[in-house]
Amino acid sequence: MAATPFFFVSCNDDDDNNSENKTVETPQLLELSDSKGDLMFYTYDSKDRPVQIFLYDDGRYQFVKLGYNPLKMTKYKLDSEDSEYDEQTLFDYDELGKISDIKTDKNGNITSCKVTKKKGVVNAKITYDSQQHPVKIVHSYTDDEWSSTDIAELKWEKGNMIHYTLTDEAGLYLESIVEYGNAKNITGQATYGLILAYWNDLEYFTGVLGKLSNNLPSKVTTKYYEDKVLTDTDEYNISYSYGDNDDVVEEYIDNDKEDFWVSHLGEHLKHYTVYHGYRK
Repeated sequence: MAATPFFFVSCNDDDDNNSENKTVETPQLLELSDSKGDLMFYTYDSKDRPVQIFLYDDGRYQFVKLGYNPLKMTKYKLDSEDSEYDEQTLFDYDELGKISDIKTDKNGNITSCKVTKKKGVVNAKITYDSQQHPVKIVHSYTDDEWSSTDIAELKWEKGNMIHYTLTDEAGLYLESIVEYGNAKNITGQATYGLILAYWNDLEYFTGVLGKLSNNLPSKVTTKYYEDKVLTDTDEYNISYSYGDNDDVVEEYIDNDKEDFWVSHLGEHLKHYTVYHGYRK
């Protein structure tokens, strides 16, 4: 499972042509809760675009806030429910930072940005296909001591992401193969399983990084490499139960081989249950 190096936090956009979005008629995710007590809540504007995603995860409070026309996005963490946000919070965590120079395409998807972090600078570029699927992400990091470029490449088939790789200067270091059943992603939003199939950062729930797969994943196989040598493989299976309107009610994540780390869930696990809520 990929621990993504791509971090987006607070944006300013010159090219957002998405101001006339119509109200979405499909169901929208309202909440996710899991068997360990972690919670995620969505808040929407009048056009059914997410304006805040809140995640309580392993005792820590995480937020992504969005504004539109121009697009703005801020990502931050708080240590307690009573903590107050200030800009310095962004620099108290190494993975966070302040973003600038963000660009979007005509669909409102982020195509490039610059993130100033506590110790260095990240420049990211994202390329999409004609169906708004992300196909390549280039992430370049530079600080006073070193620099590195990571590249993610994604392959799609029949509207589903079936394969992706992560490489750096040394070459391939991660590869994932994703399999699908007949379960439809009726909201077009990311479930826990889809985040596992892509990456596991909160911003991938926002809808401004391209379209996700048409179906829900049933199996993900992730291979890890060091110096081009395969060192480990994780396999996990995902299944679902449904409500009266074919909405996903529960999502089950299993790994029968060995425990694996889902940073977003904050737990080593072999079986996990995620409960979904929808707004009609």
